[in-house]
Amino acid sequence: MRDSDRRAYDAFGRTRRMQRRIDSARREIESGLTRGRAMISTSWGKDSCALAHLVMSVDPSVPMVHLRSPYQLPGGERVEAYFRELGATLIDVPTRKTLQEYVDWLQEHGLGYEREKLTKAGRARKAGELSDWALAQLFTVQFLGMRADESSNRRWLFKSRGLTYQRSTGCWMSNPIGWWSTQDVWAYLVSRGVPWHPLYDCETHGVTRSQIRNAGWLTVQGDVTDWRLPWLREHYPEQYELLAQHFPRVRLIAG
Repeated sequence: MRDSDRRAYDAFGRTRRMQRRIDSARREIESGLTRGRAMISTSWGKDSCALAHLVMSVDPSVPMVHLRSPYQLPGGERVEAYFRELGATLIDVPTRKTLQEYVDWLQEHGLGYEREKLTKAGRARKAGELSDWALAQLFTVQFLGMRADESSNRRWLFKSRGLTYQRSTGCWMSNPIGWWSTQDVWAYLVSRGVPWHPLYDCETHGVTRSQIRNAGWLTVQGDVTDWRLPWLREHYPEQYELLAQHFPRVRLIAG
């Protein structure tokens, strides 16, 4: 992160407006904690880092649960180490599919940019895996880092059901930073000294940290093929080579 950006985020993170956002999020967390045994769903992306730090500031005993994808990008280890040093309980949950099973499925159905209709279904399936695990472990409250400005569906959900709502399974889903902007998230992380995954600092190929997503190396959606593959090749060459070995046509797209 450039020093100028860091200074700007730090200053914004100390404003009254930002403090009101933080206070509101903490109230949402306090409300969620009254509804049962709670956990934090973490991807170690920027949003879940801010969420995890917020929840820990209210109740440090709430465990942070991470669905460990076999194709995630390396670098999140420093974030995990930070929270462990704070005394957090971190729990890893393996995905149901192995890496080879993911590759086999994608070779049959196509990469993300080739199957846009199935992309949402894939994300829902992963979310469902963690929810199933949570219920099996008797967690009745999940804190999530979902935000409304990431999709129209999330805006509709939060407007119609609120930031904390109960699913048909009986589990409560709480989204304390649901109305935060990307600027709010970065301001919180910088001003509170919370580390983030280094992939967000890879601002090349015409993209900024606000566009970069904490997606694994098998994730290549249609709206990002113009930069995602050359970006992956430059910053994560080992993972790019693995992708190209399984899907040789990506070399043609990457140029």
